[in-house]
Amino acid sequence: MTALSCILPLVLLLSACSGPKPPTNVLLIVLDTSRWDHLQAYGYDRPTTPNILALAQQGAVFEQAHGHTGWTGPSMASLMTSLTPRDHGLLQWETPLADEHTTLAEVLRSQGYQTHAVVSHFVFQPKLGFDQGFDTYDISALDKGSPHRTATSQEVTDKALATIEGRDPARPWLLWAHYFDPHSEYLAHEGHDFGATPMDRYDSELAFTDEHVGRLLDTLRKRGDLDNTWIVLTADHGEEFRDHGGTQHSGELYEELVHVPLLIVGPGVQPQRVPAVVRNSDLAPTLLSLLGVPAPEAFTGQAIPLEQGRFTPLDRPVYLEVERHGDKRGLIEGSLKVIRDLETGNVQLFDLGTDPEELTNLASRFPVVAEQMLDRLDSHFAQPGFHQAPRELSAEERQRLELLGYLERSEEAAAP
Repeated sequence: MTALSCILPLVLLLSACSGPKPPTNVLLIVLDTSRWDHLQAYGYDRPTTPNILALAQQGAVFEQAHGHTGWTGPSMASLMTSLTPRDHGLLQWETPLADEHTTLAEVLRSQGYQTHAVVSHFVFQPKLGFDQGFDTYDISALDKGSPHRTATSQEVTDKALATIEGRDPARPWLLWAHYFDPHSEYLAHEGHDFGATPMDRYDSELAFTDEHVGRLLDTLRKRGDLDNTWIVLTADHGEEFRDHGGTQHSGELYEELVHVPLLIVGPGVQPQRVPAVVRNSDLAPTLLSLLGVPAPEAFTGQAIPLEQGRFTPLDRPVYLEVERHGDKRGLIEGSLKVIRDLETGNVQLFDLGTDPEELTNLASRFPVVAEQMLDRLDSHFAQPGFHQAPRELSAEERQRLELLGYLERSEEAAAP
């Protein structure tokens, strides 16, 4: 990070040259375990997310945003480092985010930004490396007891508001607020009653989270803290409700897990819907581009171009992988998607344009197309990635991960 720390804070320099302007801030809101198709901004017919819908109507809604995997650790590592899981090496619970990687927070801090995070997921404990580049890193929501029995969205918003209130008004800021509540087990919340089934309670969790996301946005707006601020809202991954036989997440690469919501609202952005395929590894270079800050050479994602208030990306290939509860790799190119199970050899080919629920495997009908995509998939993974040495889990960590359902999948969750 020595070279980065020598770069002049470009945003502040431009402001000084062209007269006083408010600093350009970044508010990054991440909803854990949140299916894109359960948000009203994407057409869901239940009132789960009215505040997020209001935010979406102010800016860009990306209709085909994808993460590179289906669980939190590697997905958020890709968002923060602009690397695929193969390249950042975080593929198991035992592997932290390596210090060798440059994060979005480190780049912005080198540019004079105040960098803050308020997180509520066990994977973000500091020993796992996600605190790199943050001036303050609040994990107090992790200490509230069992993650299955405790609602944390109110506390995340409270802590986020307190953090911004104590900022230096002369310097821009980055705030990452991570909301855990939609993660299983799903709790029913007063005022957000959709029924008693697991999906009903999941929607209640989304609505409860949306309530406190709305409170965060409303309070910051009334205090003037959102003036000249880029607001990004996304998710680390989705959730399974037996779409393909399983429940929860982590072991598959189907759309219910890797297709994520993505909203970008900020100065000069026109309300729009963006149909092109983009990746969560594109988000960090996109934010840096919007701020006028050069991206590190190590970033492999691409900035999504903004022209005259509209984002104009072309479809980008999305490489997918997961090594938990199985070993699978995948590739999305435009509307086509291929998945290979490395343990069984099974290959699936889907046309997401005509079959968004991935119900019809076209691999045997179009073997040439499947083989060509598999060749490109194999070529990508034939290149050497980053190897991070695993660490030993403590007894407490193992117990917490078992409570979250991460270390051993139940027979019910794995059964078709």
